[in-house]
Amino acid sequence: MATKPKSNEPLKVGLTLVEELLGTASNNPEVHKEHIASKSADAEKVKEEMEALSAEELIEKSVTVFPRENGVPFLWDYQIRGFFKENIGAFIDLGILDYPANSVPRLTKWVYKRIVDKGVFVNPRKVMLHMPTGSKLGNCPRPIRVLTMKGERVALADSETVPPGTWLEFEVVVMVPTLLPVMEQCLDYGKLSGLGQWRGGGKGRFTWKNLK
Repeated sequence: MATKPKSNEPLKVGLTLVEELLGTASNNPEVHKEHIASKSADAEKVKEEMEALSAEELIEKSVTVFPRENGVPFLWDYQIRGFFKENIGAFIDLGILDYPANSVPRLTKWVYKRIVDKGVFVNPRKVMLHMPTGSKLGNCPRPIRVLTMKGERVALADSETVPPGTWLEFEVVVMVPTLLPVMEQCLDYGKLSGLGQWRGGGKGRFTWKNLK
């Protein structure tokens, strides 16, 4: 495990993909607005997310993509925070959360999401994805099982991908120092269960280091 920073400093993370990462933004602007971006309470953030999808991406409705800034794909900060929440919940369910029972705040299955929402922050808002020199965005078509009114069906999903070796950097700011080891435990778990879609298929796995 990486050396922990001082309690008043953010955790500075350098993350490198060991498996390709799949994009999650819908190319259909109405789907993105109504079913994804609308989860945000901030109307300006919804507008910002919509504008990060190019005209070409907004035409194609069947592929999930990465938002871009000046042609460079990126992840939104809340996707990293979602990674933390998902893994903390898994650790609690599995009984492997590395967190003293008498610590404050108490991380339980009833409150951990609220604690992350209120006490863990990721900077910058746009976490840029730096692909290896000479590499290009790829695609990952795959069959998925969906439950319909007529029963279970097999459909074809397709997503943009960035390749292994892609790296990103961000800061994790925690309001309570006792949460820092939990953030590191989540990041260590990234070599088994990563970011983005199809994590069960091994996609989005990564290694990380403390850049401080």
